[in-house]
Amino acid sequence: MRHANFLFSQQHEEGYWCGELEADTTLESDYILLHTLFGTGTAERFQKAARHILNHQNADGGWSIYAAGPSNISASVKAYFGLKLAGFKPTIQPLPSCAEENS
Repeated sequence: MRHANFLFSQQHEEGYWCGELEADTTLESDYILLHTLFGTGTAERFQKAARHILNHQNADGGWSIYAAGPSNISASVKAYFGLKLAGFKPTIQPLPSCAEENS
């Protein structure tokens, strides 16, 4: 009951809760891919998304599908591809460590 009381204490008078939406880096990877395909992206937004992806890279070079999780091949491939689309070269860090880990 203590947990329910906490949740209700966070509820707005109108009946909704407000919180920050968080997800893994696949959203940023998809963002870069889709805006590249549609031709609607800007270099500034791609760099912002790329920085977010890089800030969540695991020590082994990959990316996880949840906070502090192990590297996941699907998330890592999407991140690698998104970074390449954003202008990162496959021979310049951090991409080589990701490619080696996932080969």
